[in-house]
Amino acid sequence: MTVKVNNDRAAAAKAFLAQAAKHGAAVDIVRGQEKLEPKAAIYPGSKMTFNNTSQWCSVGYGARDSSGQQYLVSAGHCIVNTLRYDGTAFAQGYKTRYALGTRSVDMGIATVNSGHSITTSVGTWGNTNPIAVQGSSRASSGAAICKSGATTGWTCGAIGSYNNTVTYTDLNGGPDTVVSGLVTSSVCVEGGDSGGACISGTQAQGMTSGGPTNQRCSGGVNSRGSFYFQPLDDALRYYGLTLNTN
Repeated sequence: MTVKVNNDRAAAAKAFLAQAAKHGAAVDIVRGQEKLEPKAAIYPGSKMTFNNTSQWCSVGYGARDSSGQQYLVSAGHCIVNTLRYDGTAFAQGYKTRYALGTRSVDMGIATVNSGHSITTSVGTWGNTNPIAVQGSSRASSGAAICKSGATTGWTCGAIGSYNNTVTYTDLNGGPDTVVSGLVTSSVCVEGGDSGGACISGTQAQGMTSGGPTNQRCSGGVNSRGSFYFQPLDDALRYYGLTLNTN
C-alpha cells in the first residue's frame, strides 16, 4: 500500500501516519510537496467570500466557452481576484462590466478552478429539492420567480419590468454607480444575496444585483420586497458562453 501526504499535514494526518508506520514495509509513505485542498461542487445561491475577507456574495450560474473552460457567471460587483467557498478558493475573477463610479452593467465572470464545479441545480436552502436548470429562456413580466442567496436563502415573488436603470449608493462613501439593463421584481433580498441565482420554473433568469439598503426579509419564502437582477441571457451573449444545464 502507498500513502501520499503533503509536508504540512495536520494532527489527524500525523496520527494516521503513526499507525501506518507500525506496519513497516507493507506501507510505503510518500511525502509530496504540494498543499492539498478539498474540491467542491457548488450550488448556485451558495455563499462565496472575497479574497481573504469576511465580505460575501452568492454564487451564480456555471457556463462554458467553446473550448470547454468553465466559468462562474455572477453580478459584476461580486467579481474579485479570488472567490472562496467554505474557505477554499474555487474561482478567479476574469472579467466584469461593473466599475464603481462609472456607468456600468452588473455582469461579470470568473474562471472556475480545476476540480471545482458549479452544479446545474439551484439550491433552495431546504425549502424544496434543488431545482434543475434546463435553460435560460427569458420569462415574461408577471411570471413567478425565486432567488437563492446566502443571506436570506430562498425567497419568491414576481418579475416586474425589463431594461431598468438604477443608481447604487456606495455604503463605504465611494461614488454612486449608475447601472443599466436590470429587471425589477417583488422578491425580497438583503446584502450578501448579490450574485445569487434567480430562476423561473426551470429557466435560469439572472443574478441578483441589488435592492433597498434597509430592506429586511422576515417573512420567509414569501417575504415581500423589491430587488433588481441582471439578466443571465444578456451575460451569456456578451461573454460568448453556453449555460451548463441539467
